[in-house]
Amino acid sequence: MMKNIKILGKLTLSFSVIVAVVVVFSFMAFRSLSAIQKADRENDQAQQTITGLNDLLDILVESQNAMRGYVASANGQFIGRISGYQAEIGPLMARLARDLPPDLIERDYRPLAASIDSFTSQLTATVRAMSDSAQIPQVRVNVANTARLTAIRRYVGDLIKAERNTVAQRSAAAAHAYKTGVLTLLLGGALTTLIAILMGVGLMRALASPVVRMTGVMKALATGDQSISVPGAERGDEIGTMAKALEVFRRAVIQKAELEAEAERARRAQEAERQERQAEAEKSARQLREATDSLAAGLARMATGDLSVQIDHRFSEQLEPLRADFNRSVQQLSQVLATVSGSAVSIGNSTEELATASDNLSRRTEQQAASLEETAAALVKITQRVHETTEETRNAHQVIAASKADAEHAESVVSRAMEAMGRIDGSSKSIAHIVTIISDIAFQTNILALNAGVEAARAGETGRGFAVVADEVRNLAHRSAEAVKEISLLIASSTGQVQAGVSSVRETGDALQRLLAQFSKTSTLVANIADAARDQATSIGELDIAMRSMEQVTQHNAAIAEQSAAASRNLASMAGGLTSLVREFELAA
Repeated sequence: MMKNIKILGKLTLSFSVIVAVVVVFSFMAFRSLSAIQKADRENDQAQQTITGLNDLLDILVESQNAMRGYVASANGQFIGRISGYQAEIGPLMARLARDLPPDLIERDYRPLAASIDSFTSQLTATVRAMSDSAQIPQVRVNVANTARLTAIRRYVGDLIKAERNTVAQRSAAAAHAYKTGVLTLLLGGALTTLIAILMGVGLMRALASPVVRMTGVMKALATGDQSISVPGAERGDEIGTMAKALEVFRRAVIQKAELEAEAERARRAQEAERQERQAEAEKSARQLREATDSLAAGLARMATGDLSVQIDHRFSEQLEPLRADFNRSVQQLSQVLATVSGSAVSIGNSTEELATASDNLSRRTEQQAASLEETAAALVKITQRVHETTEETRNAHQVIAASKADAEHAESVVSRAMEAMGRIDGSSKSIAHIVTIISDIAFQTNILALNAGVEAARAGETGRGFAVVADEVRNLAHRSAEAVKEISLLIASSTGQVQAGVSSVRETGDALQRLLAQFSKTSTLVANIADAARDQATSIGELDIAMRSMEQVTQHNAAIAEQSAAASRNLASMAGGLTSLVREFELAA
């Protein structure tokens, strides 16, 4: 089947096999590296769990020591220490419940939690008993008991042992993955090199060996051996085309021999015709010999790897197609190998550029990770400032609310003042009405006094005393009228001032209402600002989380870029090896 594949197809198949092997072994190495990274991450978490267990046991021991110190000295500072230690137990237990696997939670964590609760309860009971002087001797006897932490130590030791066993198993798995990755890389490199060598040897045999065999056939035909067969005529590639052309040449040689035999028979029949045909036969033989020598020389140069050979002088008309087929086949083969050489050089250059780009990408990714870290720190500062702004906005909102309440109280006071001024205005109007009535009474009294004076004058001496009284009444009425006028002026002035006060109070009420409206708008705006600040703080917090996630992804991308650069350099090395194999052929310019 390989014999029927064109030379370009053979080369393409060879490259495809090499690339497939590189891809497969690169994927296997990537899986090993991923397994190692996962084991390291889980071991770090397990180590943190072991540290937390040790810290928990240290806190419990310190709590027991503080309890003993308090029992021995009755110093209240030890109670503060006990409270501080107990406050640290809760977060440590919560972190253990989050990090421990489910089987350890059921087997060791829950009994440990129960033992710790019992221990803390005993501490609380001991502290409480110290307040009773009758129980102090018994408490001091009980405090000497050292078995309180025995169960806790056992559970903590079991958990630490289980975590260390898990770490050992993961480390063994990581070591196995590392060995597998190294073995994969070594086997991949060796297998790739072996395949490249085998492909090169195979190509050499597929191209050079048939040409050498055909060279032997041409030499045999040149010596007159017509029984030899042309190998490779059944092939479907360029070598098969050359073999077919050589088969045509062999048949021409056989035909030439037949012609010589026929010429010999004709010589016996006609000597003159024999001479002529002999000359033609010698000419044909010379042309055939020249063609055979030229083809043999060209095939010999091809066998040494020289594909720039061309037969320039023309053959006879019968053998000219053979020369044209030979030159065309050599040109096609040279073009194919030149294309392969150019492709190999391009692949080498591209892979070198890819390796350089991968290195640059790795450096830029590391720089980007550093920039992201600085950005995350800046976002933390911004978040703190936004929280401070939110608190200040909340305080401003409270101050505005208090001012609004004071303004509302002032508005109610102004409303009551307006009502009082209205009542004063009504009273002033009533007084004015009463004064008008008094003025009318004084006027009527004055008229009556005048009439009484007139009547007393008519009565003469008899009415003199009555006239004196009438005159006094008239004077009194006059003074009353004057007083009423003064009172009227005072009431008019008071009424004007009351109306001015009512107008001022009304304007004050309107101003307070506008001020209340402004306070409401300001309070709403400050509340909106506080909400926006809280939303901004939340958004910045989410942005901080996203930045930290981007930082982790960037670091992971940097590791992948370094792996890609190494794979690209390996592929460039293999492309260089293939280029060296192709350069063993001397191609046409």
